[in-house]
Amino acid sequence: MIRPARCSLPMVVPLVAALSLGLPCSLADGLVADLSKIETLTVEQANELGVYSGGVVVFQGLTTLSAEAAEALARHDISMLMINGLTTLADDVAKALSKHKHALVLGGLTTLSGEAAKALAQHKGTLALSGLKTLPGEVAKALAQHKGTLYLDGLPTLSDE
Repeated sequence: MIRPARCSLPMVVPLVAALSLGLPCSLADGLVADLSKIETLTVEQANELGVYSGGVVVFQGLTTLSAEAAEALARHDISMLMINGLTTLADDVAKALSKHKHALVLGGLTTLSGEAAKALAQHKGTLALSGLKTLPGEVAKALAQHKGTLYLDGLPTLSDE
């Protein structure tokens, strides 16, 4: 069973990030899950996270995520889903995560395929991809189709192409 951590610095950081993205959340809500120690998320664990509906869920150490677990995560009404341990994203995982209805922060991604970018462009909420340092043309064109707020603040430059 996944249990929330007590209020600590790792929990305050995502709240500050959420507030900087303009998301409504506070410590008073008591709906912050700091799951930094989880490296691989099972479908069963993902299903348990529904208790954080309206809250913030943070995975700093998650390095492996299956499409099935991503689908289970995306079904929950979590205000901000932050997964910063993934450096790459399989196309099927991107497609599953794109169904998440609120803010999606994938700050650890260093590369993104064109197909994964097309899938993430379908995401309706705020999308933050701060870990990307380069943006190939195909990826940029796909992400340009995103209808919500898109953060690419890790890019040192952005081409006009």
